[in-house]
Amino acid sequence: MSEELESTRRALEAAVAAASGAAELTRLLADYQERLAAAAVSEAEAFTRLKETEARLKSAERQATQLAKNLAEQKYQTEVALWRLESVQESRWSKLGDAIHTKKPGEVARTLRAPISKRPAPKRADFAPAPLDPPPAVAPVAPNTAGPAVSTAMDEHFVVPKGPLTRPYLTVAAIVDRRSEALFRYEWRQVTNFGPDNWQAMLDQHRPHLLFVESVQTGPLQGNGGRWLEELAGRTRGLRDLVEECGRRGIRTVFWHSGGPVSVSVPVASYFDHVLATSEARAREWRAALRHDRVTVLPVATQPRVHNQIPAAGGRTAVALLGTAVQGALPADFPKPYLPTPTTGAATLSTGAAAPTAGAAPTPGAVPQSAGAAPTAGTATPSTTAPRPGAREGADEGGPRPGAAYGGVASGTAGGVGRTGSSAMPGTGTPRPGVRESADEGGPRPGAAYGGDVLLAAPWGPLITPKATYDDLLTAYRSAALVLAGPDADARTIEELSACGTPIMQLTAPIATDEDSLRRALTSVQEYLAAEDQSAAEAHLAWRATISVTPLLDPIIATAGLPSIRNAASITAITAVSNSAELDHVLAQLHRQAHAPGQLVIVAEGLDAATVEKSVRAVHRGDVIVRETGAPATRGAALDRALRLADGDLVAVLDPRDLYGEHYLADLVRYFAAVDAEIIGKSSYYAHIPGTGATLLRGPGTEHRFLPELAGATLLARRPTLTDLGIADVSDEWDETLMRQCRTDGIRVYSADRYSYVRVPPATNERLLSSSHLQGYTPAEPLAMI
Repeated sequence: MSEELESTRRALEAAVAAASGAAELTRLLADYQERLAAAAVSEAEAFTRLKETEARLKSAERQATQLAKNLAEQKYQTEVALWRLESVQESRWSKLGDAIHTKKPGEVARTLRAPISKRPAPKRADFAPAPLDPPPAVAPVAPNTAGPAVSTAMDEHFVVPKGPLTRPYLTVAAIVDRRSEALFRYEWRQVTNFGPDNWQAMLDQHRPHLLFVESVQTGPLQGNGGRWLEELAGRTRGLRDLVEECGRRGIRTVFWHSGGPVSVSVPVASYFDHVLATSEARAREWRAALRHDRVTVLPVATQPRVHNQIPAAGGRTAVALLGTAVQGALPADFPKPYLPTPTTGAATLSTGAAAPTAGAAPTPGAVPQSAGAAPTAGTATPSTTAPRPGAREGADEGGPRPGAAYGGVASGTAGGVGRTGSSAMPGTGTPRPGVRESADEGGPRPGAAYGGDVLLAAPWGPLITPKATYDDLLTAYRSAALVLAGPDADARTIEELSACGTPIMQLTAPIATDEDSLRRALTSVQEYLAAEDQSAAEAHLAWRATISVTPLLDPIIATAGLPSIRNAASITAITAVSNSAELDHVLAQLHRQAHAPGQLVIVAEGLDAATVEKSVRAVHRGDVIVRETGAPATRGAALDRALRLADGDLVAVLDPRDLYGEHYLADLVRYFAAVDAEIIGKSSYYAHIPGTGATLLRGPGTEHRFLPELAGATLLARRPTLTDLGIADVSDEWDETLMRQCRTDGIRVYSADRYSYVRVPPATNERLLSSSHLQGYTPAEPLAMI
């Protein structure tokens, strides 16, 4: 009897598995049928447009033919008129009049005897219409039968968002410049459209909880229409009356000294309840000047809603200058005449080598090879010469490093490596990660890479123009391929550039304008642009080092006696394990996270729940939920069960076979403050094939895009959205089903950076190989775990 029951159970399991596969196949067929129907509609529309175009072409040809006939007729009529004029001029009577006018009888007699010669009249047949010019030759287009490697992005370019607000219950009347208006716009309900003539009506209408005033400077970025400049300078008492009225109404007042001399702002700041400074050193100056301790630090910070890595329309196209980056004026035609000719060795940096190192087996399948893939002897590539992206080069690295000749950037006489104030993190003396600085190394390095000529050919110009608005500045941040920051570069602009992912080269001295210095500077910039992987890693490190203004405002609002309540976005990590090795591996990845999840849900197959929970609690201090499957289940079904048990605001899906860096969750959760998306993950990531030792970069160029093509093991999603979508009951392709559903439902999905994650697939597959570039036969951790 037991054998019959066991046989029946197996048969039922097989039937359920077959039914699940059939259901998934049915869904796939329905999806393909919808795509075919849409393709048929598109084809019909294309044929209609083709017929309309052909009709317009025929009409244009008829009109051109008629115009040619009209032109020929006009030429004929003109020639006839000229012939008639010549006939009249050549007639005997016309010449007789001229002879009589001379008053010479002999001339008259000769004129009467002279024969008359006229050219024949023109014929209409001689003026045939000119034939139309033949169309230019068009090269045939080869059919592309391969499908796209990734889906089309939903939204490509940055636009200033309208919301949401972090503290919608808090109303703040603000006198700030345009830059600070964008900084605080999403932190509270901000009122700025008032001046010395109507502030009383503003107080009655909006009833603000706080008056926030900044030391606004005169210029294109001045806020409130420039109506408060006289009051901030202390020439009139309009601001003092506003502060006194706020005191009578119980409205807190805060003054932020964001720039300028302290002595100029002291008389105005003395009216306010609290004063904010940008650093502790400035705060000490303010305490001494005001003789009270109601002084707090609000350092230079960024607003993730506007200072983020979403690209601008047109991409990054030029090299920009910030501060005193150049000593004097650049030549009018710079840099085109200074571009060096690429050499054979330099070209290797852009094209890479073709063969792996000895003894390494090539990866099966055709994989496009990127720069840095297994170079041959004597070549240098960005990904192989750098043991760790963003790290400073050592003396034994072997070969020239990208961006090494920074002496030419600093100037011919600049010496030593010295960080300036603008490259340090705000409020501290710590150097900013990812902001590369210049050093004098005695001239350009031989064999340097001459990549990025297209970018370098564009004229170098200032990042900030005199009449630029702040919206123009936000676009300029994203349009620069590289910013050369002078020693006096503004620290706030450096911070905002870093938050936008713009590569920055910090100069220790301005670039001299003699020919030798300009060539050395150009060489250094070329080396930097050629090392795309390294510059991208450095830009990511600089982004990670930036500070969001949102948490900085919490203690300031509390000091002012107001509540600061906001959603902290708790995280639940879910995973499915099938053996003890996977359990130990995923626990090790979680233990190293800088931003640990508050809850961990594990669905275990073939493991005792009590044993699993004991192992988890040894490394995880938050809430732990462990469930057994009881019977064999697909990974998708196990993850869906774990999802139903999660209660965090965000849900992170982890694969127990992959590698997660220390900053994996910390980086991903920051993107939710920057973009309006329901699901965030990675479409571009590094993958390491253990069998061959090859490291691939999947989906290059798909970072920072709204793109529903994410790897399932990198998802961080809002729990209600992911719960409504569900996870398909399939083993390894559940993420493809989920992304198809996101495209169908129009759910916004954002592809973040490529770092802090390495996929370790058990075997290669066509989908991975067709959308990847070979980085080399090296470990993936030095490239990904920065």
